[in-house]
Amino acid sequence: MKIRINIKGELEIERVGAFKKPMCPFNPREYCGDWCALFGEPEESPAFFESDGTSGTGELVELELCHKTIVVNKEDFEDLR
Repeated sequence: MKIRINIKGELEIERVGAFKKPMCPFNPREYCGDWCALFGEPEESPAFFESDGTSGTGELVELELCHKTIVVNKEDFEDLR
């Protein structure tokens, strides 16, 4: 999965080869974006765990949102703001 924050501050998630903007669950007239107080700043994480429980190396980016935190590899994240 790839994610980016576009120039307007809106979250975009790559699904089936195209970036799509998820709607805000609290305001259906708005896209999820940095205008919201629940939209966190991207934070880098230096290490992670593999799906089998072993530790791996690499850098991740965590983006905390209202209902979940998205975690992706650093190369799969772009902030265009």
